[in-house]
Amino acid sequence: MAPTVTITYCTQCNWLLRASWMASELLSTFGSDLGRVTLVPGARDDHDRYGRLLRYLDVNGVDLGLQQIRTGHAIARYDSREPSAKRVTTS
Repeated sequence: MAPTVTITYCTQCNWLLRASWMASELLSTFGSDLGRVTLVPGARDDHDRYGRLLRYLDVNGVDLGLQQIRTGHAIARYDSREPSAKRVTTS
């Protein structure tokens, strides 16, 4: 089954153009290997505590950033989607 990619973009930041560019890059690079690329308006937790923009990419319903943390390819001090969490665990 071909993977589906969901790109959530911030409507407040006018990131539709950037999100559509990313979608076109994915489609032109991976074309027939992808099942679907979907653009979804609205951001989850737009900024982190340092004011940096947060963006998310899901493939087949899996948050790739969180997957990188869990597999040891990235380090997080906290999970921005859970304000009460101080650190993401790999278990």
